[in-house]
Amino acid sequence: MPAGNSKFQNVSGNFSETHINKNKMKQMRTFLFITFISYGAFAQSVIVNADGTHSTIIDNGATKTIVNPNGTHSTVIENGETKIIVNPNGA
Repeated sequence: MPAGNSKFQNVSGNFSETHINKNKMKQMRTFLFITFISYGAFAQSVIVNADGTHSTIIDNGATKTIVNPNGTHSTVIENGETKIIVNPNGA
């Protein structure tokens, strides 16, 4: 079959290369979309304190760190259904 009559060619050149590039771009966009969505699934928690301030909880598995508004840190240790909070002053 002559090169000019091939159904896989268009005006700009080889149709199959253009089609492959579009598929790769679509796969890349899908990958980035899923990556950003899954990143949001692991968002940090926030505690609203009685005085209206906020504390951020950073999750590290069984141990969590609470960053208080004044810059101090508290540790939360989980053991099954029991959670222990150790405040900056040791109490």
